[in-house]
Amino acid sequence: MPVLVAAIIGALAECAASLVGRVLLGLFMSYVTYEGCDVLLSTVLGQIQGSFGGLSADILGMCGLLKIDVDVSIAMSAITTRVVLSGLQSGAVTKLRIK
Repeated sequence: MPVLVAAIIGALAECAASLVGRVLLGLFMSYVTYEGCDVLLSTVLGQIQGSFGGLSADILGMCGLLKIDVDVSIAMSAITTRVVLSGLQSGAVTKLRIK
């Protein structure tokens, strides 16, 4: 008897999940998952650091006077904070979209 009850509950849960998804699509609502946010941020930071590596000493001195490194740090921190506040979990952000 407990096996039968467990099977019925499992089937109802499966149907409910499918039904909720169909209702949301019918209301023009859906969940969208953006993956690879952490990879994107680390790639952009690597590209920026690589670009500074190829500059001459005079240009790097000028960048130091203009505090370009601080500007890049502030910009990357702001982008990272925005992504984390959006709900970044294990490299993916899931949002409810209304069409």
